[in-house]
Amino acid sequence: MSATRGKIAESIMSANRMYVLIAETCRNEEDEKCLQVDVSDKTELWHHRYGHLSYNGLTTLHNKEMVVGLPDIQPVKATCEACVKGKQHRVAFPKQTKREQLRSFNSFILTCVVQLLHRQTARRDILSVSSMISLGKPGSILP
Repeated sequence: MSATRGKIAESIMSANRMYVLIAETCRNEEDEKCLQVDVSDKTELWHHRYGHLSYNGLTTLHNKEMVVGLPDIQPVKATCEACVKGKQHRVAFPKQTKREQLRSFNSFILTCVVQLLHRQTARRDILSVSSMISLGKPGSILP
């Protein structure tokens, strides 16, 4: 961690609109502890570090030497639980007819209007005699 800037890593956009990651190595054990992960398999570790990038993607990064220090990635038989959950099918919302959609929208608008009127009523008492404007006698409710 950089003591002067308080950053672990930073990135700068290069001329070809790519980001270059600038990271400093940890100099003491205290800084290293916050970056430790308990993973027995190096392939799984790099899979997690690269945001659950596919193992084929990690192999491509290694073979094309796009990452300095990336070890040779071995095929993994176990599946990543987070990746499986991310690929699960989600049930779609039930279809509504146009009439049901319009009813829902009208109900939403009516609720918003009622809430707005209630807020205004709470701020000032609309039915108070002193603030009432009438066509009849002052202070009367009906004209």
